[in-house]
Amino acid sequence: MRLDLLAESRAREFLKTLGKDHDDHGCVAVRGKVSMDTGFLIGWLLEHGHALVITKRMRLPEPVVIVRHTDTRLFGYEEFLLTDDSVIWGYGTWVS
Repeated sequence: MRLDLLAESRAREFLKTLGKDHDDHGCVAVRGKVSMDTGFLIGWLLEHGHALVITKRMRLPEPVVIVRHTDTRLFGYEEFLLTDDSVIWGYGTWVS
């Protein structure tokens, strides 16, 4: 039940970051800076194929987003990269 409440809170906060207009692809873009909790949700959406990335270079959805999980004994990091290794999203995670 705690995880459901956390997911609901993250989703509600995420909806506040979305713009009002749709782009040429019918997508609504994230605007402004998002909180760490919203960042986790966006990472989950990207990793599970529920979100896409449109870059200025292609002006089309990127066909591949690479997810790199890095874990040390105390700290971890999630990176979301394009095929040219440019990082498009990332955040730190605790490792237990």
